[in-house]
Parts: sequence; C-alpha cells; structure tokens
Amino acid sequence: MLPSLASLVESGLTAAALLSAAAPGAVFDSAVTDWPGLSREQSATLLAAETTGIGNAEITERFTGERAEGLMRAGEVKG
Repeated sequence: MLPSLASLVESGLTAAALLSAAAPGAVFDSAVTDWPGLSREQSATLLAAETTGIGNAEITERFTGERAEGLMRAGEVKG
C-alpha cells in the first residue's frame, strides 16, 4: 500500500518519496510548483523544499477524490 500525501508530509516529504508514491502521470500543484514548464521531477523537488520550509506546521485540511489527493498545511515560514 502506498503512503498517503499527508503521511509523507508529516514524516518529512522528500522529492524521491513523492515521486515513488505518486502515479506516473501525477501533476503536482502548490503555490510554488504550479509554474508552467516545470518537469515532474522539478515540481516534486520544489514541493518537498517548500514543505520542509514550514515550521510548527499542521495539516489544516485534507481532500481525496477519485483522481486527486491534496492538503492544506499552515505554519510559520522564515526567511
């Protein structure tokens, strides 16, 4: 069984973990990673970096659909 996005984020999301858990055609969207022209690997790397840059974070909302999974994470961003 593949891990959920929430469990990956809570355990320390890495680009490798995200890529291995996501379907081959998965698209990664976030405030940072939804720029046009980014490869799947670039998007996963930026999403992992964005996630680790949030201190005292908690997941405030989760959703799962037939073909999508997502969450909202809030916390402190330094820098």
